[in-house]
Amino acid sequence: MRRLPIHLLCLLLVTFSYGGEIVIKGSDTMGAKLVPQWTELYAKGNPKITFSIQAEGTSSCFRSLLDGACDIGMASRPPTAEELARFVAKDISWDKRTVGYAMTAIIVYRENPVSDVSLLDLEKIYTGQVIDWQSFGGRGKIAAYSPNSASGVYSFFQRVAMRGKHYGQSISHLGDGSATQAFAVSNQNRFGGIAYLGLPFATHKETKCLPVNGIAPTHHNAKRYPLTRELCFFYRRDVSKEAKKFIDWVCSTEAAYAMTERIGFTSIRKVNEAELSTLPQHQKK
Repeated sequence: MRRLPIHLLCLLLVTFSYGGEIVIKGSDTMGAKLVPQWTELYAKGNPKITFSIQAEGTSSCFRSLLDGACDIGMASRPPTAEELARFVAKDISWDKRTVGYAMTAIIVYRENPVSDVSLLDLEKIYTGQVIDWQSFGGRGKIAAYSPNSASGVYSFFQRVAMRGKHYGQSISHLGDGSATQAFAVSNQNRFGGIAYLGLPFATHKETKCLPVNGIAPTHHNAKRYPLTRELCFFYRRDVSKEAKKFIDWVCSTEAAYAMTERIGFTSIRKVNEAELSTLPQHQKK
């Protein structure tokens, strides 16, 4: 039997004793802010574990899991039928855990008289069917802004708010949420601006968030709000024990819940509390 060289044996022992690296790939919605904060907090209590996070979009989550290129995949949408078929073809089993919820905010200038929009209103605005605020109780020409197509929220908004229709030619597609909301309330057309972006990034002091279909984007309303995405971890069933421990920590600890809420996403705790509050008193025990 061949013996391992002593330097390789030592390397294996060191790697084992330090716990190794957990590779996480996928959704930019999750990977830009939320998951890095979780991993940083987790590592404080588990210094032998390191993380590599690559936020390249949900498509890369399923592709990397299929190729064995990550331990955990981040997804802000369900897998497509084509993505599922690839796993079936390779006889690869996986599990999913919901880790939070992301709401897409609709923002306008804070003094815009419009106080609510419907999904149908948004479809008309973003397909270019309606170009003036007068139709919705406002004034002036509409200037609609959107993140660019690289953003995960772009395709989600198109699918849910626009029913899969094409964006109108007058829609301005900008780089990220910060640029989107800044342009929406720029001096040249404050009352005309409207934009959508992830709720955690809707922080501009000159904006307000509009309820959609009469429902405000609050933690309590996360499952009722029409523009909410479920955030999930996907992983193979043979995932490492250390990766599984991290997933369990995200889904069960006060520290992880609090971090989720502090950033502006909705934790699974908040959703559970909201659902419990709607039950009859005798069912709350």
